[in-house]
Amino acid sequence: MHNDKHIIVNLPSVRKTPVFLRQTGNGPVILCVHGWLTSGKLWTNAMKSLESKYTIIALDLPGFGDSPAVNDEDISIDQYAEIVGQIINNHLDGRKPFAIAAHSLGSIIALELLKKNSITSGRLLLSGCPFDGLPPLFRVFAKQRFITLFLKTAARISGKVSPATIKLLSKLLSTRIKHFSYSHIREALRSDPKTSELLYRELLLPRFHESDLLNKDITDLHIGSFTLQPACSLHPA
Repeated sequence: MHNDKHIIVNLPSVRKTPVFLRQTGNGPVILCVHGWLTSGKLWTNAMKSLESKYTIIALDLPGFGDSPAVNDEDISIDQYAEIVGQIINNHLDGRKPFAIAAHSLGSIIALELLKKNSITSGRLLLSGCPFDGLPPLFRVFAKQRFITLFLKTAARISGKVSPATIKLLSKLLSTRIKHFSYSHIREALRSDPKTSELLYRELLLPRFHESDLLNKDITDLHIGSFTLQPACSLHPA
C-alpha cells in the first residue's frame, strides 16, 4: 500500500515547513534518508524489494525532491538532523524504526542523531558515508559558489535538451558509475542550488570520531565508506 504525503515539521527557527514522505509496505518500519543531490526516489529499488515484509518510508530532505527549500539559516546538518528526529518521534504512528538506511548526506544526518542519542535500539545501515569528510580534491567545488552556478546553469540547459538526450547521457555515465541512472540526473536538477552548496561545504569537513559512536544503545551499525555507489540493495537481517 502506497501512502505518499507531505507532513509539517517545525524548524529550529520556529518556522514550519512541509517534508515529503514516500511510504509503502506493511511491517516493521525502515526509514530511508537519501544523500546529496538526490531524493527519496533513491530508494525505489529497496522499497519494491522489501515492501512485502516492511513498512518503508523514504523522505525528501528540504530542498530536494518534492520538499521545498528552507531559508539559509535553517540549512545545516544539525538542523536537518532535528527534522529527521521529529519525523522519527512524531510521524511514524508511534513506532520506532526497525532500521534506518541512509546514504551520503543522509548517513551523516543519521550519525548526528546517533551521537545525540536520538536513535536507540535499532539498526543503522549507512552507505557512501563521508565519515572523515570528503577527499581534498572535492574542496575545489565549494569555492566561489561553483555548485550553485553549476546547478542553475545545468537546469537551464536541460530545459532546452530533449529527455532522450539526457537519457542517453545517463546511459553513458552508467558505464562509469555503478547504479547511475536517468533518475539521478533528474533529481540532481531538481535540487535547490543554494541548499546543495551549503550542505556540501559541511560534508567536506571531518565530523565524527570513533569515540562519538561508542557505548550507544543500538543493535547494529554498518558503515560503508565514501563512494559514488548508493545503497540500492538493502536487505537487513
